[in-house]
Order: sequence, then structure tokens, then C-alpha cells
Amino acid sequence: MTLRVYLREPSRADGPEFLAFVHASRSLHAPYVDAPETSDTYRSYIQQCQSPRYCGFLVCVCDGDAIVGVVNFNEIVRDDTPRANLGMYGARRGTRKGYMGEGLQLALARAFGELSLHTVEADVQEANDRSVRLLESCGFLRGDDEPRLLRAAGSWKHHARWRLTAEKWMRSQRSGVREDER
Repeated sequence: MTLRVYLREPSRADGPEFLAFVHASRSLHAPYVDAPETSDTYRSYIQQCQSPRYCGFLVCVCDGDAIVGVVNFNEIVRDDTPRANLGMYGARRGTRKGYMGEGLQLALARAFGELSLHTVEADVQEANDRSVRLLESCGFLRGDDEPRLLRAAGSWKHHARWRLTAEKWMRSQRSGVREDER
């Protein structure tokens, strides 16, 4: 399969394009994500990406290099069960084209490969149908519901916790079929 997207680490030079994509996609993100919206918050995001507990990627289209999404691994823990929380959001210009699915698969390959994570978790608001479908398509399983788990768009929101382990992801990559489809 020919990939249509690739991942790159965000840089200061990406700032203007990143901020333009966030502003153009604001209606997609609210009330689910608080993406960096100013030069200062973007610079803070770049600094955060330098932390050993954080790994951020821009999802970019191979044809033209446009940014069409973001995938972040937050709060990376390196203990007996290496794990991280997943954050992601896409650009309006990339909706319904499958770019975020491809980008998330590439990011998961890095998470379970070079980052040596065992588990990736995602906390998603139930009303966020696009993210729920994306996680399901990548093999994540829904776990517990958590009322008032995280703040988003200025208030505490109910989230469902989704989880994917390295073993489950690797089995699905070898077979080309998600376990829940067998």
C-alpha cells in the first residue's frame, strides 16, 4: 500500500502553517481539544515535544507536505509497563480522506517500535464520533467511562478510556485484520 502521509516532528518553522490549520479547523476541535492557537502556545508545544515524557508528530501529506493532523504521546511512563496517553486532532482540509487513520498507524508503529511502549491509552469524549471511529479502526478497545475526567474547552468533560497494547497492534499488523473482525 502506498502511503499518502508521513510524520515529522514539529519545528518552529512550522508555526505559521500549524496556527493557520488550527484556526481553520477550530469548529472540528471544539469542544474536544485545546490546540495551540497563538505563537506563544505553539512555542510551548515545541518545548513540550523536547521532554522525555512527550512525543509529538505532525501528520503531513506526501504530495505537498501540508499539515493535516497532529498525533501526540503524552505522559510517557517508563516503568514495568511503559505507556502513554494519546492525543490527536486533524485539519479541516483533511477530513474524510483517511489521512488521520494513516498518520495514527504510523505513530503507533513508532510508539510500539522505537518508543518501546506496551500500552497506549486515549481518553475521548463520547460525542467525538470521528475520534471514536478512528480508534476503533486502529484496534483500540473501549474501557471505563470516567465522568469529569479531563478539562476541555474550559470545563470538565465525561470521557471514555480506550486502550491498545503492543501485542494486539502487532497481531493486527501481521494479519492485516483487527482482532475484533475475526
